[in-house]
Amino acid sequence: MAPRPPQLWIIDIDGTIVNVHRNQVPAWLNMFRDVYGVTMDEPTLVSFFGKPFTSVLVDALAHAGIDEPTALKKFDAAFAGYVRGVQQGLEQHGGNILPGALNFLNALGKQNILRAIATGNPREEAEHKLNYFKLLPYFEITVFADGRRDRAELVDAVIAEARDRYGVSVSGHAVKIIGDSPHDVASAHRVGALSIGVATGPTPYERLAAAKPDRLYRTLEEYNTIIREAGE
Repeated sequence: MAPRPPQLWIIDIDGTIVNVHRNQVPAWLNMFRDVYGVTMDEPTLVSFFGKPFTSVLVDALAHAGIDEPTALKKFDAAFAGYVRGVQQGLEQHGGNILPGALNFLNALGKQNILRAIATGNPREEAEHKLNYFKLLPYFEITVFADGRRDRAELVDAVIAEARDRYGVSVSGHAVKIIGDSPHDVASAHRVGALSIGVATGPTPYERLAAAKPDRLYRTLEEYNTIIREAGE
C-alpha cells in the first residue's frame, strides 16, 4: 500500500452524508411508544442525536422520566424494534445521499487520505444504510456504536485501527472529525481533533455554531474549501 499522508478524516453518517431523517425519527418514536409506552416529540428526540444508540436511548428516556435500569431492562426489544423500523422505513420510503457528499468522499480518496466512519448507529443499522446507498467502498475504516456509550470512544477506536491496520499514527488536528451535531463537535474537542460542523442535518446552523466547531459550513458542496481549510 502506498504511504498515506498523516491525516485521518472521521465522518458521521446520518445528516452528514445521507438523509434518512424521515425514517430514523419514526423508528425511534414508534419504538419508544411500543416498548416503553412513552410519547416523545421530535425536537426533544433530535436533541439527543449524534450520541451512540445506547446513550440516545437512556438519555431520551431519562428525559421522559424512565430511569436507566428500567430502560436497559428492555434493551433487546428496543434495539430490535428500532433497527427493524429504520430498515423498513428505508426500504419503503428511501432516502438520499446529501449534495456534495460523494464529491467530498472522492476528493479525500484522490488525496490518499484515510477515510473512516464513526457513527452512533448500531452495526446492523449502519451497514444496512451504507449498503443501501453503496457507500461502504468509500471508507477504509468503519466503527459502529455497538456497546459504546460515548462518541469519544468511537474516535479512539478509529485512531487505534488507523494505527494498527494502516500504520497511520495521528493525533491533534491531523485528525478531522466532521458531523452535523453538537455531539460530533464535542467529541472532537475532547480528543483534540479538528472539529468541522456541517449544517446538513436536523441541527440548525445557529445551534451548531454555538457548539464552537473549528470550522463550520452549510453544505458539503463546499467540499474543496472544507478539505483545503482543514489542511491549513
